[in-house]
Amino acid sequence: RRQSVDELHMQRLKQASLALHLACWSDADVSHVVELLYAHPECIDAEDDQGRTPIEICKERKCCCLCCRSCCNRNRRAVIAALSKGEEFYRNKQGARSSRSLHQSA
Repeated sequence: RRQSVDELHMQRLKQASLALHLACWSDADVSHVVELLYAHPECIDAEDDQGRTPIEICKERKCCCLCCRSCCNRNRRAVIAALSKGEEFYRNKQGARSSRSLHQSA
């Protein structure tokens, strides 16, 4: 059975949301999180199975950090700042990036 375009889109969206949540839980580098946001800005407010958004996960992880040097929180703060920009920021940037790449290929 062939999946409809909507089913495929929802499946990709679910995978992208999972990737963003895992990146926040695993303290992935901010550049990786930003890359995910440019690819799928609609995932920025997606909730995990416990009802938490990516920014809530990062804030929770930041508060639980016991690192005396706070080095891991430096990246978390950068990720929180990136997530705080919101979906529209990444959606607009995504459009600008795709139109720039079209002009470069012409």
